[in-house]
Amino acid sequence: MVVAAQPSWPDAAAVASVLAYVLTRWFGPDALQRDSEDLTATLLILPPSLLDELDLVDPSYWTVPLQVMAFAAAAMLWRTRCSSGWWLRVVLWAAVVSPVVISAVVLPLDGSGTLATLHGDLGVHRTHLFAVGAALWLWATGRSGHTILLMIPAAVAAHHFHTGDLPSSLALGVACGLIAAAATGPDWSHPALRPLIWLAGTSYGIYLVNHNIGYTVMYQLHHAGASPVVQSAAMITASITLGWLHTRTVEQPAARWVASTRPRQPDTAAAR
Repeated sequence: MVVAAQPSWPDAAAVASVLAYVLTRWFGPDALQRDSEDLTATLLILPPSLLDELDLVDPSYWTVPLQVMAFAAAAMLWRTRCSSGWWLRVVLWAAVVSPVVISAVVLPLDGSGTLATLHGDLGVHRTHLFAVGAALWLWATGRSGHTILLMIPAAVAAHHFHTGDLPSSLALGVACGLIAAAATGPDWSHPALRPLIWLAGTSYGIYLVNHNIGYTVMYQLHHAGASPVVQSAAMITASITLGWLHTRTVEQPAARWVASTRPRQPDTAAAR
């Protein structure tokens, strides 16, 4: 079900994890060194509570278990009545409101901390991000009216409640607002925007390779005597290049292969 919901994730993340492990182990500073147990834990997508003695091969991969949880939930809901209509809206609003209630009311009553651990492992405090993303998709595809956009300020409020970080919460709201505004008009195809569109198409690949590999590139150039500007430029170039290669050679082929194995849906299902 996870593969059906996000077909390119397993191969993309696994290959990127191995690549980050190899490059940082051979060329990175001591602070980025990881062993085979760390790599295994990363590939198994272990929850945070099982990583006390281990480190992810790239710390930015902490979001990957949350992605898996979200897409698994989407896959399980897809064949139920919660996948459309007002039931879907109830689910999305519950994904925003329920974690706030749980954090404010239920978790303080848990003296053992067990519920708090489960709350973190399941990524309950981040479900508002998935909900607002789904809401924007409904808006952009004409499957919902204007009221669904109320999800944006609700998600901003929930994000601030969970993180206490006002700047990032406001940035989330601005980003969602821009996406919603862009969805109201025609697709932008101006030649000047093509580099940005191309970059957006490789963004997941860049996310997977930019952090520890980027630090490793800067580390090597620092010891070679390169200036900070050169280090930064090389890091950005390496991240974009590796992200593009990863997208073209791993993510896209995996997505095409999975799509080709799916049974063809009848027109009525597609219309829904």
